[in-house]
Amino acid sequence: MQVLPIPMDFFYVGGTAHKVVGNKIYIAEDLQAINNTLLNNGKNNEVTIVDYFIQSKLKSGNCGSRQTGWENTSDRKCDMELKTHRITCNCCGNFYYKYCVELHIYNYKKNIWGKWKGYQSKCFYKDIAFTVRVPVVTGFNGISSIYYFTPKTYTINYGESGSKWQHYTKIWEIGDKVQNSEIPHPTFIRVRGKAKNAGMNDVWAEVNCGSW
Repeated sequence: MQVLPIPMDFFYVGGTAHKVVGNKIYIAEDLQAINNTLLNNGKNNEVTIVDYFIQSKLKSGNCGSRQTGWENTSDRKCDMELKTHRITCNCCGNFYYKYCVELHIYNYKKNIWGKWKGYQSKCFYKDIAFTVRVPVVTGFNGISSIYYFTPKTYTINYGESGSKWQHYTKIWEIGDKVQNSEIPHPTFIRVRGKAKNAGMNDVWAEVNCGSW
């Protein structure tokens, strides 16, 4: 399903006026306030202006959709992965699209032959941060969501698994859910974070991509 330009120049959502001009949506309680702003080519505190992008105009992130890192001590090892993901679901003839970021932690321990083998351990993560261009929904045109994309930064200072895992997964949903308008797969603009298991003391696996 392709993201198409909105096929009308103005409409109402819940009593709020929306007017499309080029790749911008003007939003206000009153359509006259929008028209006055356009006529005077100026700003109005009563009017919100947001950018509306079709899919071909979206810029890709600089760090891709997946970043990995690992670290080990003499007998313990931790692999970590941070990746972006698009969730798709459908209900009653409608499709919904949502972005999320997944953290994966894999734990290993050396066996008696000195080979790495997966084992269960409590997991820790800290200093997780990422910037992704996410959809922001402003309304509904009767068929699909009206939305624009903007870069947003999310931070998670610290977390732990609570119980022991060989493969631990944590998922954070980001941005708004978009209805009946397919959005592209997300990518990182920048991403960083650290992870370890209980046997590694102060040694952390680390991911760091982009300028912070």
